[in-house]
Amino acid sequence: MSPTDIEYYKGKYYLSTFLLKKDHKPIAILDENFNQILKFCKVITFRKNLFEELEKLSKPVFFERVCSAGNYTTIIPMENCIFNAQANPYKILKYDYDGNLLKKILN
Repeated sequence: MSPTDIEYYKGKYYLSTFLLKKDHKPIAILDENFNQILKFCKVITFRKNLFEELEKLSKPVFFERVCSAGNYTTIIPMENCIFNAQANPYKILKYDYDGNLLKKILN
């Protein structure tokens, strides 16, 4: 697991990663002893044919670099939910503390 963001909230650590592997869950919640309590969330991948469509643009190399400049996730634990922001493609996802998706923002 390659951590990209970690938050400490109400006695727990919230760790986010962005590893594009099958069935990967990018948010892990750890107790104060760093034992994993819960792992949830999903990675939203690029839409199909994105790079093929970029090749048709007048400056495709620039847009390919922008889209492939790296992926990351960041998390914000709140009182009743967890927000997970993801880049490339940019999405914000709202989850409850059981790992259930409540809302997608910026679809």
